[in-house]
Amino acid sequence: MFGNGSSLFAHECLKEDVIEWRDIEEKSAVFTKSIKELKTLSSKHLLCITGNHLDKIILWGSAAEAMECLHVFSRTSPAQKGIIVGLLNSSGHKTLMCGDGTNDVGSLKRADVGLAIVNNKEPSKEDKKKKKGMSPWIDKRLTEGKSFTEKQQMQMAHMEEYKK
Repeated sequence: MFGNGSSLFAHECLKEDVIEWRDIEEKSAVFTKSIKELKTLSSKHLLCITGNHLDKIILWGSAAEAMECLHVFSRTSPAQKGIIVGLLNSSGHKTLMCGDGTNDVGSLKRADVGLAIVNNKEPSKEDKKKKKGMSPWIDKRLTEGKSFTEKQQMQMAHMEEYKK
């Protein structure tokens, strides 16, 4: 079941077992300290949580029940991703996991749908040809008469182009 109403974000862990939830404008605050309170809150709101706060909820016990109450997970460790996907899968949910495909590859494989997001595009033939003839160092003739700072900026720009 997905939450209704506005989104709430886990904001702060006030004590060992109390989590403060705030809206996007950080105006209203709601506090939870049990799975029962979390279930009630999730029936009225879409709950978003980070890895730091997730650890606290897992310590409440009934982690599988807690996962069913939470809607958006962010800034989680690879181990937490594995726990989230595993618990949701074992509860009969279909899971989709997005990641960069490096340290979270286990969770990507474990999810029903694993989506690795990569920023690199395949270089064209022209790009490959250009890079093959390109040095990582800028041509000294281009930097003649320039100040140290200008040379440094030119070299940095050249390196960025070289990395493409």
